[in-house]
Amino acid sequence: KTAWDVGSEVADGVLERHETDEGEYPEEIGVVVWGTPTVRTRGETIAQVLALMGVEPVWSDAGRVEDVEPIPLDELGRPRIDVTTRVSGLFRDAFPAAAGVVHDAVDAVVDLDEPHEMNYVKKHVETEAEELEADGVDADEADSLATQRVFTTKPGGYGAGTNKAVDEGNWDDRSDLAEVYVQWGGYALGKRGTVRESHDSFERRLGSVEA
Repeated sequence: KTAWDVGSEVADGVLERHETDEGEYPEEIGVVVWGTPTVRTRGETIAQVLALMGVEPVWSDAGRVEDVEPIPLDELGRPRIDVTTRVSGLFRDAFPAAAGVVHDAVDAVVDLDEPHEMNYVKKHVETEAEELEADGVDADEADSLATQRVFTTKPGGYGAGTNKAVDEGNWDDRSDLAEVYVQWGGYALGKRGTVRESHDSFERRLGSVEA
């Protein structure tokens, strides 16, 4: 619960700063989650992700997160922010249940009867699913791809790849590093720790990240 207190406060601060600087809330934010800080803070970064989406944990008697529930919009006082989360290989291996909590949050807010201008998660999921269907993707597959929000490296892989490219001098400009980042991190982490190659989905998500 202390991680939730701190993480939600950080999320509020990020949004306040962005609104001050840009004059509006971001529709989508990218968050990187590492394994060691998750151990040290007991989940502050995941708390930030939930808070940005306007979702709060449901606690067990032992103080563990057993579910999530949306915070009502009149209480939240702002839109629900879409979040793309890139988790490290260590996080992928050690905390698949925490990634599952993020998936539960996405599912919870997508199902809400709220306008797109107040629920950017719902807006992006529904828009992307429609675009994928228009391109010939099966409806169920389109829905699955459109809700992917947690990405990692392939099983057995660690790091972002960019440091290796820099060390070896194997790049010319930023676009080369971006391509390496997408190739290394374009694996969607599912609810039960399953990993699926999803480079196109990762690139689509990164393309709309504003902060």
